[in-house]
Amino acid sequence: DDSVNMGDAELEKTLSYTSKIKIVEERKVIGIFDSDTEIGRRNKNKKYTKNIFGICIETPEHRKEQNGICVEFLYKDDDLLKKDDEGRRLYLSSEFKEKGRLKSDSDIIYEKSISIRSNLKTENQKIIDSHVSNGKEESLALSKEAFAKNVYEKIPPYLDMDFSSFESLFETIEEIVNR
Repeated sequence: DDSVNMGDAELEKTLSYTSKIKIVEERKVIGIFDSDTEIGRRNKNKKYTKNIFGICIETPEHRKEQNGICVEFLYKDDDLLKKDDEGRRLYLSSEFKEKGRLKSDSDIIYEKSISIRSNLKTENQKIIDSHVSNGKEESLALSKEAFAKNVYEKIPPYLDMDFSSFESLFETIEEIVNR
């Protein structure tokens, strides 16, 4: 839901506040943090109460060169960079030059290039899901939410996605649930 800003800071506050409400103690609550932020790393295997936990996404083998990841990076690039039926897709900051031009097609530009200058190398790359356009000023970026919806609903070409890198995350969740 785009109306709810639930970044790492908000998630951490929510878990902290929730841990103070005794009625919630009957249910397990697990906050899943990206590992590309200090807040996310701070919440790696964090136990707020006996039933409220913070966990941090582990970096999969195919992303070992990166300094932390967001959940979308659990997908391999073949799946992550698929285009939807309107030609939109997620982009990686490492695909762009310093002035915002796509390395593989200089007609495609990221309009907020100043904000990613420190993320142009693979080890610091970020997902770009907005403000990418072509010479005709048509939006080419697919939002993270639209990507997730396409994967969930198995909308072509998101039918045969590789979820193998999610196994470690699912195992961690299962361990917590079974405690």
